[in-house]
Amino acid sequence: MSSEEFCEWIAYYEMNPFGPKRDDYHAALIAKTIAQVNAPKGKVFKLDDFMLSFKTRAAQEDRKMSGDQVLSFFRGMQQPGA
Repeated sequence: MSSEEFCEWIAYYEMNPFGPKRDDYHAALIAKTIAQVNAPKGKVFKLDDFMLSFKTRAAQEDRKMSGDQVLSFFRGMQQPGA
């Protein structure tokens, strides 16, 4: 896969997320809906109440990289002579 195609996939993912994170969102939405229907009057749940949260260093930093930063990262991983 070329770096250009890789950047296109990153942009596509930003517009239409897929994978485990998206699956967690759907599960949280269903759980929120069921909880809200059965909640006492006046109790309001937020979607974040049902989202999985993994406390990792990467999640705490939660930064987004530009396309150039992504390319620099992967170029830095290349082994000389490969």
